[in-house]
Amino acid sequence: MTSSAKDTTPLLADLRSLFSSPTVLGAGQAPIDAFWIPSEDAHQSEYIADCDNRRAFISNFTGSSGFAIVTRAEATLWTDGRYFLQAAQQLDANWTLKKLGLPDSEKQHEFLAKVLPAGSRVGCDPFLHSTLKYNKLRKDLQTVGLELVSVVANPVDMVWKDRPARPKNPVFALDETAYAGATVQSKVGEIKAKLTEQRAAAIVFSALDEIAWLFNLRGSDIECNPVFFSYAILHVEHGAFLFVDESRVESAAKQRLQTQGVTLLPYDAIASKVSEFAAGGQRVWIPNVCPQALASLVKKASQLKADSPVELAKAIKNATELEGMRQAHIRDGAALCGYFAWLENQLNSGNTSLTEVTAADKLEGFRRVQKDFFSLSFPTISSSGPNGAIIHYHPEAATCRSVSLAELYLCDSGAQYLDGTTDVTRTLHFGTPSAHQRECYTRVLKGNVQLSLAIFPVGATGTIFRFDLVPLLTRWSLLPASFICLTPFLFCFVVIVFDLVWPSAFSIAVARLHL
Repeated sequence: MTSSAKDTTPLLADLRSLFSSPTVLGAGQAPIDAFWIPSEDAHQSEYIADCDNRRAFISNFTGSSGFAIVTRAEATLWTDGRYFLQAAQQLDANWTLKKLGLPDSEKQHEFLAKVLPAGSRVGCDPFLHSTLKYNKLRKDLQTVGLELVSVVANPVDMVWKDRPARPKNPVFALDETAYAGATVQSKVGEIKAKLTEQRAAAIVFSALDEIAWLFNLRGSDIECNPVFFSYAILHVEHGAFLFVDESRVESAAKQRLQTQGVTLLPYDAIASKVSEFAAGGQRVWIPNVCPQALASLVKKASQLKADSPVELAKAIKNATELEGMRQAHIRDGAALCGYFAWLENQLNSGNTSLTEVTAADKLEGFRRVQKDFFSLSFPTISSSGPNGAIIHYHPEAATCRSVSLAELYLCDSGAQYLDGTTDVTRTLHFGTPSAHQRECYTRVLKGNVQLSLAIFPVGATGTIFRFDLVPLLTRWSLLPASFICLTPFLFCFVVIVFDLVWPSAFSIAVARLHL
C-alpha cells in the first residue's frame, strides 16, 4: 500500500481540458461539466488489471473500492470505512475525501446538485458502468436536474500517457473429466434451455468468471484470478460465440471449442455482433452486469433484463467440482500446517528478522509445491500486531512490521488450484496472549459456534434475517453501552474488527506440529 500522495494537479488540468473535446464527446455534442470514474473494468470485475485502474491513476488512491467524480472545480474520492485512513494518506490537496456508509453521508447526486448548475451534464464511460448501475445513476441525476452523458472515448485513458498494455496471456482448456465435471456442450445446452423458457433468442455475457466457467477455459489476465479478457454471446439458433484474441487460445483449447460448436471472434467485435442480432428485433437477454455500452445497442422493448443464468448455474456444484473443492482445501491445509509450524519454529529459535513480507513469501512457497497450484487467490494479508486491524492490509517491504512472539499474527490468504479456490483466515499468538486477547478470541469462537448451530426459516436471506447479529451477541458485552445502538454499518464494522481474531482449535493444533 503506497502511503504517500502524488501531485495530481497536471493530471486534473489535462482531464478537465477534455471536457469539451469532440474526441471524447462525439461530433456536435455539448461539453460535460463533470466526469465519473468508477473502479470497475468493462467486465465489472472485482479485481482488475493494471491497465483498467483508472481511478487509482487519476487520484493515487489504490484501495479496491470507491469512485472519483471530477468537476471543473472540484475532485472528490468516495470510499467506505475500510479505506478512510488509506485514502487520507494517498490523496493530495486537490482531492476531497467523501466518506460512504456513515449516517450523515452525502449522496453523490445531491453533492453534484450543489456544485453544478441545473441542466449540467455528467459524463461517464458506458463500458465501465453496468446497465443496472447506469440506469440508477441516470434516474438519480434526473431527480436533481442533471443529465448523465455517455462519452465515446474515456478522457482518463487519453491523459494516461504510460498506461500499461492490456494483458494477452495464454488461454488454456480445463480438463472436463478431472476438474469441470461437464462439457461445454452440456453447459451451453442448459443455458439455451433457459433462453427458450424466457422466450429470448440470445444472451450477452461480459462477466469473465462466467465466460471461463461456461467454456471450461482458464487464463491469467488479472492477477490472482484464472480468467481472460473476453465476451460471449449464446444464440438459440446460431450457437455460441466467444470473443477473444484467437492467437492467445492454445491449440488444444481451440480444437475442443471448434469441436463443440463454439465460434471464435475478435475481442473488439462484440459490439457489432450484438448490433447484428438486435437488428432483427429479436429478444436479447441483457444480464444486469452487462455494460451499458452493449445494452444500449438493443432496443429497450427487445431487452430481457435479469441476472445471468450462469451466475446460479456455476454456483450449484456438480460431484466433480465438489470433490475438487475438498481436495484443494486438503492440499491447501497441508500448506498452511507446514507454514505455521515453520513460523513457530523460527520464532522459538530466536529468528528476529522475520517480517510480514518474508513470512507471506514463505507461505506462497509452501503453496506452490502443492499439486494443481495455479496462483494465489488474492495478495496475502500477513499482518502483525496493530496491522491486523487494518482491513485488506497489504504489507510492503519498506513499511511492514516484524513478526514476533510478543504479538498476535493474522494471516488471511488463499490460492487458486485447478480444482478449487481457497480463502482461509487464521489469527495466532506464538507467545503468551493477554487476558483481553483471550477474552476477545473466545467470544468470537462462541459467536461462530452459535452461528453454526443456528436454524433459519426456509427462504431466509441476509436481507431478511440479520445473520451477523447471531455471532455479535457474544461480543456486545465487550463494547461500551453507547456502541450497542449504532447503525447497521457499524454492526458490520464491529463484526470485521472482532473477526480478525478468528478462532480455530484446528489451526492452533496444526501450528504446533513440527512437520
